[in-house]
Amino acid sequence: MISNDEAKLIINAIDALHKEWGDTAKSFTDALIRRYYITDCYDVRLDLSDMVLSLEFYQTGKEDPAFSHDFDIDNISADGVVEMIQKTVTEQLANLVAYHAQREEDTAKVAERVRQSRYALYQELKAEFGDQ
Repeated sequence: MISNDEAKLIINAIDALHKEWGDTAKSFTDALIRRYYITDCYDVRLDLSDMVLSLEFYQTGKEDPAFSHDFDIDNISADGVVEMIQKTVTEQLANLVAYHAQREEDTAKVAERVRQSRYALYQELKAEFGDQ
């Protein structure tokens, strides 16, 4: 069973992680990623029969959470639970940051190809019609 002090420790850690998640999501320049991953709430549920702690970060009014995970906390100390949650959220954030970086790189490559294509078209038109 989890004591009141242990519950406070876990909730404080989740609160800090939720803030870090939000700060990271707000730093993204890709509007689609920002819109999906910016959250304003989190939900923590504890199933005492299975000793499973469920955690979700979500935006009010959206059906799908930006982050959702179930943690088996049976026979694990409060510090162990906090460590497990921190590791999982941090890994998910790292994946999200990498995904955002890859998307930005891909977008930049496409923009460069478009720029080059437009310039080539400009050069063709200039050669055909001259400077007018």
